[in-house]
Amino acid sequence: MFNEMKLARIGVIWLLMLGMAAWGMAAGRYEIFPYNQLRNTLDFIAYYRQRGANPFQAVNLQPLEDVCPECGSGGFTLHDPGFSDPGYLLLSRFSQSHGQTIVELVRLSDFQVLHTWVPDVAAFFAAWGPTSYGEYATADTFSARHPILLDDGSIVTHSGRSPLACFDRQGKLKWLWDAERGKVAHHSIEMNNQGNLLVTGDASVRRKDWEKYLPAGMQYAGNQFPRDGYFVVDPSNGHVIEEVLAGPLMAECEYGALLFGTYRLHDDLLHINDADEVTQDVGILKKGDLLISLRNISTVLVYRPATRQIVWLHTGPWFQQHDPQVLPDGRIAVFSNNSFPDWHSHYRKNSEVYVIDPATNQFETPFQKIMTDLDIYTETEGRSRILPSGDLVVEETMSSRIVRATPDKVIWEYRNCTREGYAGRINWSRYYLPEEIDLGWLR
Repeated sequence: MFNEMKLARIGVIWLLMLGMAAWGMAAGRYEIFPYNQLRNTLDFIAYYRQRGANPFQAVNLQPLEDVCPECGSGGFTLHDPGFSDPGYLLLSRFSQSHGQTIVELVRLSDFQVLHTWVPDVAAFFAAWGPTSYGEYATADTFSARHPILLDDGSIVTHSGRSPLACFDRQGKLKWLWDAERGKVAHHSIEMNNQGNLLVTGDASVRRKDWEKYLPAGMQYAGNQFPRDGYFVVDPSNGHVIEEVLAGPLMAECEYGALLFGTYRLHDDLLHINDADEVTQDVGILKKGDLLISLRNISTVLVYRPATRQIVWLHTGPWFQQHDPQVLPDGRIAVFSNNSFPDWHSHYRKNSEVYVIDPATNQFETPFQKIMTDLDIYTETEGRSRILPSGDLVVEETMSSRIVRATPDKVIWEYRNCTREGYAGRINWSRYYLPEEIDLGWLR
């Protein structure tokens, strides 16, 4: 009798183990419970191990902080004492002392903060109304992404997938844009040639925008199609003058294969993260062309609204890129993250800056040495600008670091360290040349 009971228990245990193994294989194959829970946990651990940090440190994080093993006292460090930077930095950063993101205008010749904006976040969320942030609609979650300075000392920004907002010099809310509910800004903010704002975000997705491009027999569902687009916005009052969907634009210009030739259509297929207007005729580019970055398909294109044509498009060699820039000679610089964001892994060891000639598609990586020497890598986001002097200003967003460097040496760097081993988030800084900024409002 004892042996029979023992065998029965062993049988039950064996069946349970067999059932768990079968469920585990099914979870991995069909992505059912607990696939997402386990993947999220493993991704979390891998992310912090990759950064050389202990995953358990993350339990002490504030919403806009991250583990940063290199962080100590932080701030600006001048590595070339004989150099005086004539530019200015509009720096959006999480401030532990304020308990929220603030925006600072920094004079780089002496790293002095000339003005500080502390946005009225409560007014922002109140004006927005019920949001997707839910219970997280608090001061310490507002990120003030890619702020741009207006001539009266106001700044325009957003919080990533939020309405565009303008704050005056005292941080008081002046306006929230008048876009319909569900339309949100989420990446770059630039100024176009007419003095209006050019903002990337999620636009309206309507059947009529897509139906003439759909393959025969495809059924329409709004969440199947990319919402990526750009908005033209009046900076004086937040009025949306125009919105353009990137997907139908590409299909109309015979680049539908990048949409319908992919494995699966979905609302973030393209992930537009930058749109900037060309300011003068140069090379094959014309004044008024739009330089557009589509991260998730590693594609940069030049769209000519005047003729509704894509005059240049290139996929790679950059990977998951951000922040393309037209150089004075007509070449295009692109910040390549070189990452697999969904897998929290590197495509290459470091991020890179590519410079490509759209007339010949020949490219080079002039800053590869310094990017490697400084170990610059940001899995997502990131900004770079090649200055007229030939120097590079690069934001390593996920490490809360900004660097100015030549191809061979670092000139200065900044880290937003909140405490030992931790960094506060920075949110797409903007470097201004002296001739690009009017400081009359300060006086």
